[in-house]
Amino acid sequence: MNDVDWLDDQVFATAGNDHKIFIHRLDDQAYRYVFEGHTDDVQVIKWSPLPSSSTSPTTEDHSKRYLASIADDGQLIIWQIPEYPSPRARNGSKNSSIGGTASPLKRESLEDGDDYQFESTSKYLVARFTVVEDNENTQMGAVDWSRDEIEGKVLVAA
Repeated sequence: MNDVDWLDDQVFATAGNDHKIFIHRLDDQAYRYVFEGHTDDVQVIKWSPLPSSSTSPTTEDHSKRYLASIADDGQLIIWQIPEYPSPRARNGSKNSSIGGTASPLKRESLEDGDDYQFESTSKYLVARFTVVEDNENTQMGAVDWSRDEIEGKVLVAA
């Protein structure tokens, strides 16, 4: 694992040398979502800040946040989770269904319930930027979001 970033006190993302990003909920034994789109080691991930208008954040506020990832492939990718991972029901299934119209690829069931993997072409990959060309040093070690909003948009830099 190369990096961890917390969305809030229950949900966090991890990134590593398997080129994937996993979204976890603290009370789960397995990850909830996995994002694939990088072709090399994912070095850094960072959730976007809460909107400045959020005085008392809700799960809806958190589900509208973005996750930026940079990898040794020279790419900066912006992701959005399908939905906020709610607690699992006592029987091991999720309390809520996967939202949106993209078709998740259902993976093998895990002991504690279903798991879903989304293709990088799904609507959850918001944007992809080439930050470093192939012939350059592709080692990037930081990414951050601006707290300033311009016409409701937040800027990211790698």
